[in-house]
Amino acid sequence: MAEIRVLVDDLDEKPDTPENPVSRLRYAYDGTEYQIDLSAKNRAAFDKAVEKYIGASQEYISSAPESKPARRTSGGKGKSSGASRASEVRAWAQTKGIKVPERGRVPAEVKARWEKETGERFDSVSSPAPAVPAGSAQTVSPAPADSAADKSPDAAAKLANVS
Repeated sequence: MAEIRVLVDDLDEKPDTPENPVSRLRYAYDGTEYQIDLSAKNRAAFDKAVEKYIGASQEYISSAPESKPARRTSGGKGKSSGASRASEVRAWAQTKGIKVPERGRVPAEVKARWEKETGERFDSVSSPAPAVPAGSAQTVSPAPADSAADKSPDAAAKLANVS
């Protein structure tokens, strides 16, 4: 006998329907992986809640051989990823004679001067961050949506896969 499974939003306990699509979200935080089933409405609320933290975060790519490679998807308006933006700002700073570290965060003063002189925002990146391996510290990173309703180019598009 066939078994039919229907996802139910873990917050409001409403089932998956065409009017209320539910998908599974996988993410990691502080080295622990989680999954939650959310409706499109609750997924949007989740995305909005973590958006500023994801935007301020640094990319983390494990050097462990058993880790999965980072997955990238095409993002919005073709802007560079966070790492590329940092590289762009570092190159700009060097042309101006500004000392900036080769790795790690770009100092706030350098970002501010770059933003002022170029008219661009350092954190206005529309590409997603790479996958975050399990066991990494202080990470939040949703997995791809399980339903078509969650594949819209919203804040979730900025977030990457865990699995």
